[in-house]
Amino acid sequence: MEKLRREFVLAAKQSKNFSALCREFHITRKTGYKWLKRYKQNESLSDRPHCVKVVSNITPIHVEEKITALRKENPGWGAKTIQRVLINEGNSDIPCVKTVNNILSRNGFISPEESLKHRAFIRFEKDHCNEMWQTDFKGEFLTKNNKYCYPLTILDDHSRYSIKIKRIIYIIFYNRTGPAD
Repeated sequence: MEKLRREFVLAAKQSKNFSALCREFHITRKTGYKWLKRYKQNESLSDRPHCVKVVSNITPIHVEEKITALRKENPGWGAKTIQRVLINEGNSDIPCVKTVNNILSRNGFISPEESLKHRAFIRFEKDHCNEMWQTDFKGEFLTKNNKYCYPLTILDDHSRYSIKIKRIIYIIFYNRTGPAD
């Protein structure tokens, strides 16, 4: 590639029609001018690295040290708690929860084996409709006439179809102390 660029620059010195020369080398005029400029400034015509010279999103060392210090003092704290404490202390440049978690992992505070133990709950689901219905009391709500209402929902587990939503006016709670009947 560097050879092609050098040939282009040498041809550009002798040629009068720059556009025709660019067409001949199958490049745009913008690229041709860029190569000429680099040649005139005695820069290399080889490919430049495409990586960023300065990474702007690296967490500052003092912030990383604060995070690790808080975790050492409080081993039960997770990334969310540590981030919230740093924000409440008025620190600036506080990274997001995911970054705090990555810092804790990188510094050996979070083991992959321990993380595998804490998996999200997997909801069971039946294969066909009407295999199982779920009932759920949604709590108690005060209505406009100052009486309590207890909404009850019944839904099909497979389709998640709401079969019934019923307003229960009163409810009796039983305290069971012995074994179930």
